[in-house]
Amino acid sequence: EQTSQEVKVYQQGDRMIIHGDAQKHSSFKLLSIDGRVLETGILQAGMTSIKAPQAGMYIIQIEGVSPIAQRVVIQ
Repeated sequence: EQTSQEVKVYQQGDRMIIHGDAQKHSSFKLLSIDGRVLETGILQAGMTSIKAPQAGMYIIQIEGVSPIAQRVVIQ
């Protein structure tokens, strides 16, 4: 069972911070709400920072031993 404390996604200025559990999560996908892949990347020590997309709703898929998906709103 996934808990909300395992993955945190938030905006800090013009950056989106993705923070997962380093032992369970190794990569991510940023998808538009209609499922198009906008960006993919690797989580270094469970964390990464990417340029925040324009305002809207997106889906973050965190992949690895314990995959998880969550919706995020960029303002």
